[in-house]
Amino acid sequence: MDKSYCRDVDGQEVEDVLSITPSGVNVQTDQTVYCTLYFENSEARMLIYDPIKSGTQCTTVQCALDELYKILY
Repeated sequence: MDKSYCRDVDGQEVEDVLSITPSGVNVQTDQTVYCTLYFENSEARMLIYDPIKSGTQCTTVQCALDELYKILY
């Protein structure tokens, strides 16, 4: 949240309009604002191997993980 921000129509930063809720980010204000939200991938909760894919043509570990596994966040 410290990298996310909102600005009004004049380009002035507007404070305290962003909040985190269980379902995501909430923007609450009575004026027109333009927000920039910064996201990072969260830690994976589960890594599931796809047994249908028995091999890979990848040459890097990350490529093979992306191809053979499904990551749930």
